[in-house]
Amino acid sequence: MVETPQKRCFGLSGRTILRCATAQAQEPPRRELIIHNGRGYPVHSVAFSPDGKVLASGSRGNTIKLWEVGSGRLLRSLGGHRNWVNCVAFSPDGKMLASGSNDMTIKLWEVANGGLLLSLEGHSDSVNSVAFSPDGKMLASGSVDKTIKLWEVGSGRLLRSLEGQSGSVYSAAFSPDGKVLASGSSDKLWEVGSGRFLRSLERHSDNVNSVAFSPDGKMLASGSRDGTIKFWEVGSGRLVRSLEGERK
Repeated sequence: MVETPQKRCFGLSGRTILRCATAQAQEPPRRELIIHNGRGYPVHSVAFSPDGKVLASGSRGNTIKLWEVGSGRLLRSLGGHRNWVNCVAFSPDGKMLASGSNDMTIKLWEVANGGLLLSLEGHSDSVNSVAFSPDGKMLASGSVDKTIKLWEVGSGRLLRSLEGQSGSVYSAAFSPDGKVLASGSSDKLWEVGSGRFLRSLERHSDNVNSVAFSPDGKMLASGSRDGTIKFWEVGSGRLVRSLEGERK
């Protein structure tokens, strides 16, 4: 007997595109979600909540949108920034969302109801990156003004400003134990507790757009406009390897 192909479709409410994939009955369904963010503004950043149930997106529409991952339903829009939203990040417990914007501010939102908790001001140019510490008590923000600022989440108080970057800061990441902060411009490592500069990792030939620690905190990966990804030993700063498969 010939099996009849089945159409598997998955749709989203609001401004969406419905994609259907035809598959044989014995094949698993293929699902593709395409979300049109408001009027189709470019999306600059997305982040999953820690439980994977909510997706946050930040766009040139000056808003953050929260989506239900299972259905694709728009839960709410968070408005308050006066310019493009460049970055979004959930707190480790998923109760708060941080956003950074071209309006030079960082905003902290309550995920459950969309309420604005705090607006943090101190950068003198666009905010490109926000990252919560593993315990959720601290927030790091990186900016075009060549600084990283560390904020106390509970009060919004500026704890310290880390200066000395050679260019705009495009990415920031805490180590899993929260003791070290990596910044992406030219790679730098900082001691979180004191703000002390630890070392530079300078083997890229262009700006570093993204940095990420390994789960055990012993290695750092950095991605650059020079088309390479580099792996570093955090303890020594030694370059372990370079991946060069991203050139045009």
